[in-house]
Amino acid sequence: MAASLLAGDLQGNTPIKGKNILQTVQTPYTPQTPYTQEIKKSIPLFHDLEGLVCGSDPRDVVLFGTQANFSFSIALASLRANGSQGITATCFKEDLTRKPTRGGYHATTLPDFNKSKKENLDWCITNGSYSNDGTLWGLNLSNAKKLTNIKAALDVSDFSRTWRNDVQALLLEIPDDLMVAGKVVWFQCPWIPRSEKRYSTSGLIKDFMKAMEKRQQVGDYLLIGITQHDDYFQEYNLEEMQLEQKIYGYRFQGADTELIKKILGRGYKHEAYEKDIHGYIFNEHETLVFKKMSSEEDFADMMSSLAINDDDSLLTRVTTKEVVVFKEEDRSFTAALAEMHAEKLNAIKTGYLFENPSDNHYISMILHQCIINGEKAQLHPAEIVENIESHLQLVYIGKVVWYQLPPSCDVKVEQIKSFMSNIGKKQVTGDYLLIGTTTSSQFTALKIGGMIGDGNEGHAYNGYKFIRIDVKLINMLTARGYKHGSTDARVLVYEKAGRGAERKGMTPKPKAK
Repeated sequence: MAASLLAGDLQGNTPIKGKNILQTVQTPYTPQTPYTQEIKKSIPLFHDLEGLVCGSDPRDVVLFGTQANFSFSIALASLRANGSQGITATCFKEDLTRKPTRGGYHATTLPDFNKSKKENLDWCITNGSYSNDGTLWGLNLSNAKKLTNIKAALDVSDFSRTWRNDVQALLLEIPDDLMVAGKVVWFQCPWIPRSEKRYSTSGLIKDFMKAMEKRQQVGDYLLIGITQHDDYFQEYNLEEMQLEQKIYGYRFQGADTELIKKILGRGYKHEAYEKDIHGYIFNEHETLVFKKMSSEEDFADMMSSLAINDDDSLLTRVTTKEVVVFKEEDRSFTAALAEMHAEKLNAIKTGYLFENPSDNHYISMILHQCIINGEKAQLHPAEIVENIESHLQLVYIGKVVWYQLPPSCDVKVEQIKSFMSNIGKKQVTGDYLLIGTTTSSQFTALKIGGMIGDGNEGHAYNGYKFIRIDVKLINMLTARGYKHGSTDARVLVYEKAGRGAERKGMTPKPKAK
């Protein structure tokens, strides 16, 4: 895949002393979750990347990764209004494409600029053509366009003085004199080989973002080039990064798919670590765009993104239908939910869990809990009585049932399955059931594969069909004061699939007017 592990001139390396860089581990390996396709489809587009780095007043750029031959930097320079001015390109000081010697890995040396530019010119022709050998890659450009690209690459003057081979992104060894503040940082195709079990590509990305967050300024951009090819995409583990939230001081802006094609046209040749995947860059490459945010900008941006959207059926239901909350007893949850709801607290009820509703103590338990919780919430006596009646009926037709796990609660999958089975008998087709977690360990303990299948809408589970994994809703509650909200929170959204309460002739008791 990507050449973040690659060096400069692979033929001219000399040994250096040092330890195996993979012996130092930052973020541990995280197993993949099964809804990769859903993440792929949900990535929005960013439409101004070319203007940002190549326009009339382009920002300075620092390049990390894929600089084994420096073709990326030459191609980018040929596209910029000010040429190579403001470009700093780095390669890695240890070359993992060759086996280590007793003295350590092999040091990289910077390639000759003219030799590198000649390779760019050759690849302007190759990339601009179309491969008919079964690999099906290439830009299929006209000869006139290929000639334009060749001329532009040919005009790039020697800027190898800004090339550096003293940077080690895997260990986050970034010299103090390498300034990234006020500049665009572009990490092209990060990659850790799958054979390395103690570290991962997703860990590398997160650790790199953490390091850049300390060095970039508010308003700076961080770009990460990835491929959507199925063989590699899951290694990025983007679902864990939660692109819709603030990530290590950055806000995700979207992904660009067009600029890379122009860079390829100007002679970029992708050098891979394990095998040649240059062809994947043509049709399956995306550049993820992140922006460093101030706390004030981030809050305003978050509140804007969390505004209720009338087109979202889940938000519409949760903010207009009666909601019955199970498990979560912290009042900040119901208060935040009520703030969003059209009928405020009148529409939010508390549910109680009982293993056996036919137990002789069932009625007294309901009375006790309804009274205690009602008084705790300072409800009017009439509301407490109505709450008691509602729970005695055991009917949730037309209501949203929300089973929200507080952070102190351990996940018991069998208990959740039992809960879904019981509630399913008291809801009808089309009713919503939400299962919410607040910690990553809870989410993992759910054995998510069985609950959502491959992540596509419609997966059948316990009488319900899976709709989606939602984070926006829990973020909205967090923004409105829910104390247990977190960046790890998830809500599994289900819709009643079969015939439930209506088969038993149950109907909701009409409210007294």
